[in-house]
Amino acid sequence: MSEGADARTRSHGSSTRGAAKRAEILQAASTVAAVGGYGSVTLQSVADAAGLSEAGLLHHFPTKEHLVIAAVSHHDDVTAASRHSIRAPDIASRFAAELRDGHRAGPSALRAGITAEAVHGSPLARNYLADRRTRLEAPPINRINNNLPGHYS
Repeated sequence: MSEGADARTRSHGSSTRGAAKRAEILQAASTVAAVGGYGSVTLQSVADAAGLSEAGLLHHFPTKEHLVIAAVSHHDDVTAASRHSIRAPDIASRFAAELRDGHRAGPSALRAGITAEAVHGSPLARNYLADRRTRLEAPPINRINNNLPGHYS
């Protein structure tokens, strides 16, 4: 393998590990919020839950606000993808199971925190909420079509 190809392989592997670590951090933020609410979500508490130093966490997310918005966005994406993969009659039973098992507690606490940050003047939180509202207000058929493989607007 040439030196250039070796560097590309290392870079790709590093990128994959970075994405995996980022997903772990987002899950840790949801878990911390589920257990202690939005107020318990600090960079240090999430770093501890993810097995990182605070500096390691800051490598991925520069502020708590960036971390929380990324965690809620990730949850929204995962939820949307899973809803498209199940039959309509299964959605209600799956939602009930998620509530029963507490899977929504973390993202709900984080979403409440983002709303509070927006009320207190955070432009980042306000922009996230405005974008989310626009996406959710789109007609359902557009949301479905936009998530189908091979869809081009």
